[in-house]
Amino acid sequence: MHRSSMKIAICVVTYRRPEGLRKLLASLITQEGVDGEFGIVVVDNDPDGSAREIVDEFSQHSPDIVYQIEPEPGIPAARNRSIALARSSAASTVAFIDDDEFATQYWLATMYQRMQATGADAISGPVEPIFPDDAPAWAIQTRLYNRATFLDGARLDYASTANSMLRLNAIAGMQEPFRRDFQFTGGSDTFLYQSIRADGKTIIWEPAALVYENVPSSRLTLRWIVARGFRQGITLGRCVRLVAPKRIKTVLRAIRGAAQIPIGLAECALSLARNDPNWRSGLVRIARGSGVIAGLTGITYEEYRRTDTESAWSETEPR
Repeated sequence: MHRSSMKIAICVVTYRRPEGLRKLLASLITQEGVDGEFGIVVVDNDPDGSAREIVDEFSQHSPDIVYQIEPEPGIPAARNRSIALARSSAASTVAFIDDDEFATQYWLATMYQRMQATGADAISGPVEPIFPDDAPAWAIQTRLYNRATFLDGARLDYASTANSMLRLNAIAGMQEPFRRDFQFTGGSDTFLYQSIRADGKTIIWEPAALVYENVPSSRLTLRWIVARGFRQGITLGRCVRLVAPKRIKTVLRAIRGAAQIPIGLAECALSLARNDPNWRSGLVRIARGSGVIAGLTGITYEEYRRTDTESAWSETEPR
């Protein structure tokens, strides 16, 4: 597609999710408060270029859209390609959002204004789930699909590409900032943000920079949410090993992870005794704590390895 200079590059990686991408792009081309200052970079991780038709629908609109295919499977390769395209378009800042999300009208301007006001190296914002009509009551009541939120202006230890903004000079020395050994495990963005934080960079929470995530019915199962909790725990443990390998930090994270297991068991017991749905939260807590310990010992879990029948992927990092 077009290639022009842009101050802010909104980086989107996608894989066979046409309707989600269409809804996302519709929300991005109507962003207000940053007129003429941003462009959109779409990296299609499908070697067949299945997203090209969707991007073509928006190619006559402003802002410009850069589109390229990244044939190497896996989220890190696609993200690295988006960073390379942003750099070649002379962007100084990138914003990340997933292809199963859509942005509110002033999402980009709100993050950018907070970044300029604080001098932060990165900004992170909230992601609110949108459930289908057939969502089970427990999924909504337990809030297991809701991300963590923080106080306005809080300094974070890490962030997620589900909703964040990053100064490119914060990763100036990194040719490929998203590590390829996270290809199918997820967690490459958690590792990147933890790395820049360990290097003294700042990540600030902006609660008004809101995006929404569409939760498909296929994810509304206990099996899926427990597996996700386990993988998130592994990501946290693995990143501690790689970013801060000092023994004391590993021990502290192991203690915190192990503590989640008895807490989760107690939560399960109390919820079952009260006949409320929160016993599921206890199971997820146990899975996440177990995952932390597994990650600290080097165990990985390839949640995003594709099969011939897969039609979509996305990555949702732990908060």
